[in-house]
Order: sequence, then C-alpha cells, then structure tokens
Amino acid sequence: MNTKLVLIGADPEVFVSQGCNIVHCIDLLGGSKDAPFVVQGGALQEDNVLFEFNVDPTADPVMFLSHIRDVMAQGESILFMSALRLTPKVSSHVYNPEVMASFPEKAFEFGCTPDYNAYGGGINPSPTAVNECLRTAGGHVHIGFDHLSTVKKSSRNVLA
Repeated sequence: MNTKLVLIGADPEVFVSQGCNIVHCIDLLGGSKDAPFVVQGGALQEDNVLFEFNVDPTADPVMFLSHIRDVMAQGESILFMSALRLTPKVSSHVYNPEVMASFPEKAFEFGCTPDYNAYGGGINPSPTAVNECLRTAGGHVHIGFDHLSTVKKSSRNVLA
C-alpha cells in the first residue's frame, strides 16, 4: 500500500493583555522570527506587538490540536510571570497613540522578512502601516505533502 503523508502545522498570532488593557509582549518570550524559542511541541516568538507561536508539523489531527494547546500553555506560563495573559478573542486593536509611542522599536516592524510572491517568485516589499496604531492578529496553517513531485506551469498553477 502506498501511503501518502500529509502534515499540518501552524503559526498563529495572539494579542496579550494586562488586566483590561491590550499591551505588547516584546522582549518577554525570548524568541524572534530569526531565532524562535523552542518549547515542547513548537516554538514561541514575538511578532510586532503580538505573541506568535509555531506548532510542530504532524500527520495526526489530534496531535496537531494537542501541539496548539501545549505550546499556548507554555507561552501563557511565560507571560504569567509578567502579569500578562493571552487574549485570543481579539483579532485587531487600535492602540492609544501616546501608549504606542512608548513601545519598543520592534512594535513598528511589519511583515515577514523576506516575504515571497507565490505567483511571480520574487520578494515582496515589506508592508507599511496605514494607521500606525492599528495592529491585527493572523497566522497561517501549513500543509505539507510528501507525495507531490512535479509542479506544472500553466495559466493555473497545478500540482501533479
């Protein structure tokens, strides 16, 4: 039997809060995009003002959810030492300009570096903020296939 392996991983972003205030977690997690802080089941990093975490890829959907829970719990433990908590139900926030001015410079870095264009193959320019105080949380689900071997070029990109 020829088994085709499909892996799933993710890198969600989450706001953090202190009491009723949405704050930042810069310099608290010990990880960055270039050097994530490895924990059991994944890694932690700061992305702009947000808590970002990566989960190790797995073919088991139950293990995928377990990785998400475990990595978030480890991150919450670190944040707890600074009296912070995750605020996953918040998808965007506009910070007060005076509060934002007190944030470290990392709070003003946007986008992935580099960010590749899937259609043209080049590197996209880093985004700039339209509203300096607006932040949004997002993330990606990553799906990996071990049985795809050819990419055919056509007007529609088709995987063989």
